[in-house]
Amino acid sequence: MIKIATLGPERTFSDKAAQKYLEKHPNLQAQIVYVQTITNVFEELSAQNCDLGVVPAENSTKTQGIVKETQVALKNFKVSIIDDLVLPVKLSFFSKAEPSQIKKIFVKEEAQNQCLKFLSEYSSNKIIHTDSNIDSFKKLNEDLSLESAAVVPSHLFEEYSRNYKFCVKNITDEADNRTRFLVLKKSDETN
Repeated sequence: MIKIATLGPERTFSDKAAQKYLEKHPNLQAQIVYVQTITNVFEELSAQNCDLGVVPAENSTKTQGIVKETQVALKNFKVSIIDDLVLPVKLSFFSKAEPSQIKKIFVKEEAQNQCLKFLSEYSSNKIIHTDSNIDSFKKLNEDLSLESAAVVPSHLFEEYSRNYKFCVKNITDEADNRTRFLVLKKSDETN
């Protein structure tokens, strides 16, 4: 059984990309290993703790473009790209408060850049960057104040939106928002 490292926890867009890769290769027996950062995926490959890695590489929006952490890691680690996958990315907004009462917003930096139009309405609020969109959702739920909100994956909307005072589905600036993910393996090449 092989191990595939990707940004976690479960239900991130990176996890969805890893699942899509496994759907393309139904005979592949694999365990997904969730790590906290994109750089951690490269570290797991480098240390040979995992056989493959799945990372976001670029987004179709004008404001986001390339994922900087992935580009830096591609230069610093010896890996080969063996496949790429494109997934639609839709983001939603969950809040424990009415819009006028929101004081802080949990959001992954890349997600923030994909939702600038919507978030411009909340420019006076404290933005707290997170490691993933699922981490934003987790931090919203752990926050005891009733003044917080988060940008979360839209695939959580149907299941969880009824638990919040104010929710808006699909807040991404571009309706056809997509992210390209790379499937990587440790390179056998030596410099």
